[in-house]
Amino acid sequence: MRNTGSARFIWAGDRTTGADGAWWWGRGYAFAPGGHLLEGDDIGRYLAHAGGRTERAAAELNGCFAAAFSTSAEHALVTDRYGTVPIYVAVHGDGFVVASDDPWAVVAAGAAPPRLDPVAVLDMLRLGFVTGERTLIDGVASLSLGTVGRVAGGSIVRNRYWRIRYPSVPDRPSRRDTSADDALWMEVLDDAYTEVGARIDAFCAARGRGLRLMSTGGLDTRVLAGMLATRSNTSVEMVSYGAPPDPDMDAAATIAQAMGWPFTAVEVGPDHADDRHLRAAVREIGITARFTCGAGARMVPPPGNAVTVCGHTGFLSSDMQRRNLMIATPAQLRRMINLVHYTYPGSDALVRQAAPTIAGDLWDRALEESLADADPSRPITEMHRWAAENRHRKLVHLEAQVYAQRGAWMYPLHDHALVDVFVNIPWRLRVAQRLYARHAVTRLFTGRGEPLGRIPRVGHGGSFEANDTVYRGFELMQMFQPVAGAVATRVGPLALAAKSRLRPEWNLTSGPNPLRHWFRTDARLRAFVLERLGDATNEFLDGAALRRIALDHATSENAFQRLIAGALTIAACEEEAVDVWRSRRGVDAARSA
Repeated sequence: MRNTGSARFIWAGDRTTGADGAWWWGRGYAFAPGGHLLEGDDIGRYLAHAGGRTERAAAELNGCFAAAFSTSAEHALVTDRYGTVPIYVAVHGDGFVVASDDPWAVVAAGAAPPRLDPVAVLDMLRLGFVTGERTLIDGVASLSLGTVGRVAGGSIVRNRYWRIRYPSVPDRPSRRDTSADDALWMEVLDDAYTEVGARIDAFCAARGRGLRLMSTGGLDTRVLAGMLATRSNTSVEMVSYGAPPDPDMDAAATIAQAMGWPFTAVEVGPDHADDRHLRAAVREIGITARFTCGAGARMVPPPGNAVTVCGHTGFLSSDMQRRNLMIATPAQLRRMINLVHYTYPGSDALVRQAAPTIAGDLWDRALEESLADADPSRPITEMHRWAAENRHRKLVHLEAQVYAQRGAWMYPLHDHALVDVFVNIPWRLRVAQRLYARHAVTRLFTGRGEPLGRIPRVGHGGSFEANDTVYRGFELMQMFQPVAGAVATRVGPLALAAKSRLRPEWNLTSGPNPLRHWFRTDARLRAFVLERLGDATNEFLDGAALRRIALDHATSENAFQRLIAGALTIAACEEEAVDVWRSRRGVDAARSA
């Protein structure tokens, strides 16, 4: 660790130091204006020499990165638009700000033993990830996405330089002929994909590598496959992982065969869930996400001479689901987020059993914090932004960190050219991925990528198509939106409860981590989970209650993936935090001696 002096700032990690005493650090990749590719510490150097224009310079960098620097003018931490590379911070009692891309280095720097954050514990049990800036360790935060955090006088002043903003929802649906607008935006999107393809080629050429596409067989990875086939000249191999029989893996294999690309199927089974795996997962992402996040990615063979491309985040910039369309007020926004993201069958009762000591006044704090800067005039778009800034950042993006720690990686669907199209297009083109799917079918799934549109969709039973049915439903909802929102947010919990009784998840075996199925069918994994749950008792968790919940055949797969996996993560995270803190104390004591 190194103290920068008057700023009372410790960067707990590697860095590059300049001749004038300034230092900088960076991770990830970014294209600067003019197309120059920056990687690693060069990103920090670029921002450190931005001449006081840090926010503007960060906003101009197109890629997935994080950076830190200290100069005579300022001491700053920077995250990209999407928070794809996390930075962790803490303000310790002695008045020093400690920051690092390694959360455990920040934990180790604390003067007092680490403790769990009760609000974050609730989040992990209810969501499977921690919202906002919190982590599972009290006082350790993850810097928000699209943020420049300046360190001064033992505190951090945060400034958001970019937020996802969408055009206003029309007061009334438009009945006019929109075919000319459709054609215009199709051309705009086509140009954006061409730009992205050129940047992919430039990135891979700079590293002398081909591409490894991680595929689920769904729309996002098909879009990437079509883009790589028609807009890029880089060689591609495909990889899919999951627990057989997983229809996603079968679809991915069929796509690779149709494209003529090498394909690797990585089978994930219950033997991969053990104490070693749990602790390894917690060390990588467990301070903010459940250990099952990215579990399959850890089993994927090292990428070798290939850049890993992740494709499961197109939703961030292209989708608007039906449920969003019914929201008309901030109160409905809160109720809908709670219903969609925090609720699963029996969730409230199960969480109260698992964490009986957490005070009732803490239950809504995380949601309120994550909506603190919500725009009350745009409740529909805030529903979408909440998911992008919380679920995607803390659950989906962290899986990419597993790839990042094993080699070069890219997130092409986060390219500014694509995102800036989707945040500006009219609503009717965003509802249910209308423009996204239509462009894929008519432009990307042609020529070399043509088979992509004919292979059946997993869970849908038909090929990809783009039609206006959902948008017509949107028009109807807009006419009755206030009533629809009130009904949906109040009747929704009853509908979910009825669905859980009518369609129980008894036979769910697909997906990368069918934890409940393994618990029911594999004696070794069941014994492991029960033992770890029994040891999970702490100031917040009741290990005996957790064991009863796990053994109850009525406990849903969703509850297993959130509450059970979350409880295992919480307990292992607390162990890891205490271990690294004690280890650091031992190092300091040895040095003093």
